[in-house]
Formats: sequence, structure tokens, C-alpha cells
Amino acid sequence: MYCEHCGAALNEASHFCANCGAPIAVSVKPAVPIENPKTAAMRTPILVFGILGLAFAWPYFFLWIPGFIFSIIAICKIGKYRAAGGQLTGKAKAGNILATIGLVFNSLWLSLIVAAGIAYGVYALIRHFA
Repeated sequence: MYCEHCGAALNEASHFCANCGAPIAVSVKPAVPIENPKTAAMRTPILVFGILGLAFAWPYFFLWIPGFIFSIIAICKIGKYRAAGGQLTGKAKAGNILATIGLVFNSLWLSLIVAAGIAYGVYALIRHFA
């Protein structure tokens, strides 16, 4: 760091230049970063849709369908939140984790249902032509 007035090298702990005596301008950084109110309001819906996505991640009575949809909505909201400058902390991080787990489980149920449908179709074809 150098003095703005005389160009002399400055000590980091000094408040005045040792060469010319000019005060050293110190930039003050806020201890806690100020968050955009828009991104602050986006965290709760991410958490809610993440919870709903995981809560409906069950293979019974096609409950996985709304769970799949809720998980996708939460992940889309996370993308918008991050694009607006939000950091994945607190509610947003929890919503992200829950939505990801819900999406994995819902994808698993979808895969199993598709596999069962294919297996039944193959079985029906073999039985029909046998």
C-alpha cells in the first residue's frame, strides 16, 4: 500500500503516512454482507417446495407425481435465486438439499414404474404369441 499524497510505502497498521503525515484512507467493509431483499424473499418458497417435493416422494397412489413437480419447481426457483445473486445458505440450502433428495426418489419411482410397465408389456407379448 502506498500513500496517495507522496507515494511512500505505508505500514498496514499505520493511520498516517510516516513520510508526509497525511491520513491514510481506510476502507470499511461491513461485517455482514447486505442481502438483496428480493433474494431474501425467495428463500422461503425454495424451502417449502423442497419440503413438499420430499414429502410426496412416495410410490403409493401416484403421490410421486406432485412430488416430482414440487422438486422441479424448487430446483427452478434455486436457479432464479442464484441468478439474482443469492447464496445457498440457510433456508435456500436446506430447500436445495430436500429438493435434490426428493427429485432422486421421485425419479427412482418413475424409473421403477416405467420398468414395470415395460416388463408387463414384454410378458403380455410373450404370453400372447406363445
